[in-house]
Amino acid sequence: MTPIDMMKQKKFIAPKEGMFGPVYIDDLVEGCYLALNSDKAIGQIYILSGMGQVSNQEYFSFLAKMLGLDSARTLSKQLLYPIAFAAERMAHLFGKRTELNPSTVAMLSRPSAKYIHDKASAELGYQPKVSLEEGMARSEQWLREQGVI
Repeated sequence: MTPIDMMKQKKFIAPKEGMFGPVYIDDLVEGCYLALNSDKAIGQIYILSGMGQVSNQEYFSFLAKMLGLDSARTLSKQLLYPIAFAAERMAHLFGKRTELNPSTVAMLSRPSAKYIHDKASAELGYQPKVSLEEGMARSEQWLREQGVI
């Protein structure tokens, strides 16, 4: 279940703490294209990151606004961990899966999500071009065209 599906059902809760490092798909594809067409890339590993990091609250608020919600629901990770643990156990008892689990809370609670694409920039000429705001606007348009929202 995606965060959008969970938000629609009022089941989404993210930790207040934590940073997110989004990269827009067009930038990711461009980086892959540059790597595929570069002899320097053979045998190399590259980080293809976006323009920076953003807080969970800001990132998920973009999604909430797409759905006509005031904001994304957040709790401190100290409160969210026991809820996530209980949700995971309940889902297991009923033979279901849940994205609300301690591993997800830990991943989303990272104090930093800054990924450096310096090597990809220097060797491939990679530069992300799509800002968070533009990427979210494009994503919203695509989600509407697909009937997701």
